[in-house]
Amino acid sequence: AGAGAVHTFAVSAATTARLRALATERHTTLFTSLVAGCQALLARWSGQDDITIGSLTPGRSHTDLERSVGFYVNTVVLRTSVAEAGSFRDLLGATADTVNDAFAHGDTPFERLVETVGATREAGRNPLFDVMVLLHPAPPEAPGMNGVGATPVTVPRQAATFDLSVEFVPDGDELVGLLEYRTDLFDTATAERMADQLVRLLDTAAGEPDRSLGTIPLLSPQETRRITQDWNATATAAPAADTVPDLFAGQAARAPHATALVAGGERLDYATLDARADRLAHHLAAHGAGPERLVALRLPRTADMIVAMLAVWRSGAGYLPLDPALPEERVRFLLDDARPALVLDEAALAAVPDAAPAAGPPAVPLDPDTTAYVIYTSGSTGRPKGVAVSHRSLANLLAG
Repeated sequence: AGAGAVHTFAVSAATTARLRALATERHTTLFTSLVAGCQALLARWSGQDDITIGSLTPGRSHTDLERSVGFYVNTVVLRTSVAEAGSFRDLLGATADTVNDAFAHGDTPFERLVETVGATREAGRNPLFDVMVLLHPAPPEAPGMNGVGATPVTVPRQAATFDLSVEFVPDGDELVGLLEYRTDLFDTATAERMADQLVRLLDTAAGEPDRSLGTIPLLSPQETRRITQDWNATATAAPAADTVPDLFAGQAARAPHATALVAGGERLDYATLDARADRLAHHLAAHGAGPERLVALRLPRTADMIVAMLAVWRSGAGYLPLDPALPEERVRFLLDDARPALVLDEAALAAVPDAAPAAGPPAVPLDPDTTAYVIYTSGSTGRPKGVAVSHRSLANLLAG
């Protein structure tokens, strides 16, 4: 057990009645409907489809034990596969099978189950589950004692036995929910949000039991608007120039002697960087670089790399970055897939003539919608894919 707190919530009478009716259709109980709802929420929050929770059985399966004094309560484990594409009605059926099996073996001591499956014991944690779900019976009326009245008192909880415990208590036709949580894992706002989303999921599932679980909205309309609209109200004015090369040229004209680049011990002002980029751009254009063509840059992170990027853009081409540390197999794949017109490495760069070209960059109009560079994904799907980024997108990124 750890430090804990409790958040109280309510399940409406209408939703409770619909959950009971669904349970009756599946020849099961309201408890099973509530377990299915909790499992569906845990699947959405965790991104997992194998959900295991715990519950309690009274342990008085024989009538002879009903009035016996003693603690017979036993813990059962409920493990269900939650399919996001499946419906709540489907999940309710699968959960009913799990609950029936678990309670049919409810007399098996929990400790024997732990030993049988070989679960590892850790201090302060349950070996088989982290979340408990309970449905309590309706509380009895307060007893009268020879004319002395009694009023139930809720005892504050300051400890949590599990990471989460969800308890439901009948209150007339509705249910009162108690979400007990470990305060070293969840804060108050998270607990409140989880309870709100559980209620929303139960409301929707009870009213639309054949809707796929993955499409049940967990966010309120206000939360959805805040996330999709309010937080995304990031519009900004586009830069006056359509491309980064235009922006650089403007800065070089305004402040030619200002420091433009520092790389290691090398420092270049705008005029020098501008001239070196122009000279290399003419060389690249003379060797096949141009609009909608790529130049692969296999260069380390030095001043030459920045010069080469500017030069590629001024030739009208886009660049393909190749880290010199990449394995040769990866480099071959990228070159075969992207098919650049040129490959510029340190040796090729050293062979570029030092003769100064005509003033200014090559006379190549740069369309903002042409490719500025191509970047490849990591290959998480099995095969890396190249993504072409336009000059317009790059300028917008810079403006942002």
